[in-house]
Amino acid sequence: MKKRIGAHGEEIVEKDLKKKGYRIIGRNIHTREGEIDIAALKKGNLYIIEVKTTRYEYGGAENMTAIKFQKLQWATYELQQKEQLPKKRVQFDLAVVRLDKKDEKIEYFKNLGPFDFS
Repeated sequence: MKKRIGAHGEEIVEKDLKKKGYRIIGRNIHTREGEIDIAALKKGNLYIIEVKTTRYEYGGAENMTAIKFQKLQWATYELQQKEQLPKKRVQFDLAVVRLDKKDEKIEYFKNLGPFDFS
């Protein structure tokens, strides 16, 4: 059930990003360090988007821990070294999807840390 809710949140974010001009280049990319939910390109930059989905009106962002953020950084670096992701300037974003019976809302936390691994 939890995985299904998470996958639904990722689909919502992916559609929203496409509407905003992002080109999705990967979803659920697995590495030794963990999983990258969404990788996208826009205006020459690489965006790594972590998606947290909740059924509650508040919260969700607190699930993005420092350890999770560090794992995303290492996973991105690893994939760039293997040339599975482009060596471009990276921006890490968090998307919190709130699901309720009537609506789906996305709150973005942008630019958690710009790192250039090129």
